[in-house]
Amino acid sequence: MDLFDRLFSKDDLSDSIIALHLQSVFESVGLQYDELNDFLNNNNKLTLYKLLKGPKRSEYYDYDKRKTERIKRMNQYIEDSSDKLESIKSLFEIYREYVNNGYTNSYDLHEGITTIIDIIGEDPNDFICLIDFFIENGFEQYFNPSQILQRIFSYLSAEEVYNKISKITTSEYNNWMYSYFSEIPKELVTVEIAKRLRSFLKDTSDSKLVNHYLRDINFLEKYIVVDENIFIDGIKLIFEKKNYSANIVNCYLQFLFYEKYYLPDELLNKFKDNIILLEDIYIWLELHNSVNDTNGAFLFEICNRDNEFLNKYIQSVYDSAYMNYKWNKLCVFYNSDNFLQIYDSIFKQLMNLSPYPMVDVTEIIRKLITKTQIKEDKKARIWIKHFIEQNSHNKDEMVCLFASFSQCDIEQRIEYIQTFLSENNDFEIFKSLPLTPINYRWSGSAVPMYLNWIEFLEKILPLLSGLIFLNHQNHIRQEIELFHKMIEEEQIMNILYE
Repeated sequence: MDLFDRLFSKDDLSDSIIALHLQSVFESVGLQYDELNDFLNNNNKLTLYKLLKGPKRSEYYDYDKRKTERIKRMNQYIEDSSDKLESIKSLFEIYREYVNNGYTNSYDLHEGITTIIDIIGEDPNDFICLIDFFIENGFEQYFNPSQILQRIFSYLSAEEVYNKISKITTSEYNNWMYSYFSEIPKELVTVEIAKRLRSFLKDTSDSKLVNHYLRDINFLEKYIVVDENIFIDGIKLIFEKKNYSANIVNCYLQFLFYEKYYLPDELLNKFKDNIILLEDIYIWLELHNSVNDTNGAFLFEICNRDNEFLNKYIQSVYDSAYMNYKWNKLCVFYNSDNFLQIYDSIFKQLMNLSPYPMVDVTEIIRKLITKTQIKEDKKARIWIKHFIEQNSHNKDEMVCLFASFSQCDIEQRIEYIQTFLSENNDFEIFKSLPLTPINYRWSGSAVPMYLNWIEFLEKILPLLSGLIFLNHQNHIRQEIELFHKMIEEEQIMNILYE
């Protein structure tokens, strides 16, 4: 018995794929193995696999040409078959075996299946038979139901489609039923279908889903004509699912605060009688979704409608790991007429929340005052000076604020120090202010960095004229002397390690 007959079987797709790879390896080194070639010839499963996989990219670099050739081969395969539906079912069996064998690189085969669905979908009778075959044989888990349902509503009534999907007994039932309610044409929506939608949204079968496609809530709009409360009520039902599946809530609501679907004022108007619900959803998504409302436009609009929400928001999300990437969105409040009071409140609330403000509050405030847009940069400077004027005697707040802008331009820092000195000549607070960066790094020699700090400190000295600032002057001179010594030490170290 030949080696390949003992080790490989043409009835096993995995064996055939392995053999196909072996052939490529042998050919790459100029070897021919007749027994291997015999195994690959007249291999029905391998033939169907190659048909689904499509033309080689090495032969068709252009996507459109490759797609055209794929369609041509598929049509030829169907024309040559004695039973069109059976030949197509065979392709689906191959695809299922491929996926079930654990292969993860199924893009090409899935594209082949999609092409077959498009081809067979041109004939209503064949397409309906194919859908029945899917459902009866458990194929529904392998495909995006939207592709199927977008077409089948052209061939069957809404009731007939609903009855077919209701026959699905696997966990994919929920995916297919969602697609039913999502893809149904608006003109087919009835009061009865809206009632079924409400029942579906209450259903907990989505807790069993292993895989699911992205969902949204925009499809609820089409039901408003027969159920005016369905939009808000539907979102309430979806949000309640957080009690058993954060994943499915995220799946539905992740684009709620996304301007491609709703403008902020438009969405707020929809929730004008349910603003607390919208606020709760917003905060929940901040805690569970890293890309919620990235520019803060919806946060700004919510706060315009509810003055108390910003405090509630910060209190709720302060400890969230996601917020490391989101504090920048608070820069949106520079667009507010009362931005001074807003940032005063933000700063003070963060100071109250943080057990280590020099660690996290300084970093948050730094993000809010180092925007590159000229308009916002000017407003940030206005706010900093305002805050210093109003709070110059609060040591903890001043230390934290000065640490936040310790890496700003020298001109700005001099301006802020001058503002502080005009309000407060207390030496004890002054000597506590971090005038140079508390967090820093450098590459190569540290000497240029120290020289930069010395240059800055020397520019402070002219602000400290008069007996009232004598201690201040001595403190700055001692800092300058310290950095000169550090430069000497650094130079010595550089010589020793050259």
